[in-house]
Amino acid sequence: MCTVLLPPGGYLIAVNKYIISYHIISNFPSEPFRGLIVDTNRLSVYHMDCLQFVAHPNVQQLLASIWYEGLPGFRRKNMVLQALEIVRIGIGFPVFSAMYIVAPHSKFGQTLRKPFIKFICHSASYFTFLCEYRLYILLYSKGFDGLGM
Repeated sequence: MCTVLLPPGGYLIAVNKYIISYHIISNFPSEPFRGLIVDTNRLSVYHMDCLQFVAHPNVQQLLASIWYEGLPGFRRKNMVLQALEIVRIGIGFPVFSAMYIVAPHSKFGQTLRKPFIKFICHSASYFTFLCEYRLYILLYSKGFDGLGM
């Protein structure tokens, strides 16, 4: 975490530097003065060393709507219901995968192509692999002595 010690009235100076740097970056033409934009970016980073980049709210809204496209109302649910929905999709991924192999162009198959659902299924697949690998290590590292084989 970055902490800045500002003198009295220094907050207004810091905000003013931020606003000036923001206007320089956002209002500069992009093509003819490309080298100058890099310099203004360095200038703005120098003045805003402790500030973080935040995307425009419209861009964040667009990315969120694309990401959660397959789950309508998912973002409005509370955390418990969201976790249950993720677990439900994660547990059902073998069935979903088999159904996708059988009918990839169906409505259900198109749902599995949505980014968030695809991410959950891939994560569940990787988690299953890790669990099976761990089970393999536990079973085969002792040579089946404990299992009577």
